[in-house]
Amino acid sequence: MTNKLAYLLKTDSLIIIYNGSTHTIRKTDKDYELFYKSVISEDMEALNKLLDKKEQFKEFFKGETDVCSYEIKFENNEATLEFNMNDLFKETNSIKISSSLFNLIKEMIDNDCKPTAIVNFLIKLKNNPSHRAVNELYGFMNENDLPITTDGNFLAYKIVNADYRDKYSGQFDNSIGMTVKENRNLVDDDKTRTCSKGLHFCSKGYLPAYYNEGDKIVLISINPKDVVSIPVDYKNSKGRCCEYTVISDIPESEYESIIKQSRYLKSPVYDSENDSYDEDDSCDNINFEWTYCEECGVVVDEGERFCEDCYGIDGH
Repeated sequence: MTNKLAYLLKTDSLIIIYNGSTHTIRKTDKDYELFYKSVISEDMEALNKLLDKKEQFKEFFKGETDVCSYEIKFENNEATLEFNMNDLFKETNSIKISSSLFNLIKEMIDNDCKPTAIVNFLIKLKNNPSHRAVNELYGFMNENDLPITTDGNFLAYKIVNADYRDKYSGQFDNSIGMTVKENRNLVDDDKTRTCSKGLHFCSKGYLPAYYNEGDKIVLISINPKDVVSIPVDYKNSKGRCCEYTVISDIPESEYESIIKQSRYLKSPVYDSENDSYDEDDSCDNINFEWTYCEECGVVVDEGERFCEDCYGIDGH
């Protein structure tokens, strides 16, 4: 039987009816031009190859992890992860996927990689009780280049004392392999309180504000469900959580290059009255030695250890 071809060219997509099946190719699809040329020229060999590739691509949106089976769907310009946990209930759960995260998933699939790590991340994130943390976490990670691990956790940085105790209270042991915990209801979930209670983590860009000679920098693994808030200072480069695990030291040979790479200190200064950043007052133009609050990293008067907001705070 001869395969019959029909198509409809729309402003945002190309609809192909071929061999009894309907295929919608959106203009945002990286193969859109190839589909268009094959249809217009009626190149059946090229069209068959493209459709085969598209079917293979769709299969990457389905899969299994150690804990669930899943499918990623895209309808009405919204992406959704549907999954069934490998338990007795077999209940279908769903999570909306942000556009930036969905683009990452498509990029992985384009490179023949299963998005298992992202699926694990989203499933863990769904268990976070904070609506704000769920909505803001991946944007924070993406902005600060914090990677997702295969088990769905993400990695961040932390500065500790030379003996691996936390810098504020000295009570929490951050030795390699230790899991540090705090009751979630003791961690401040108000992002506008930039210096407050909780277990702190940060991006590489935040490290220069808090590091003192003799300190150690460690890499920590955080379950997305345990993130509580992302404070608004320093362009959202630090966070508070209720649990993390210390997985490794950052080699001291890398400290110098890290400390010199202060992303936010090279950014314009925030003017709270006008809700804007003043380019002329950028920190690059200030020509003297900074003294930082040992808790939050803001600039304090010479000889002071903490800013006014941080005195008396139970911290790290």
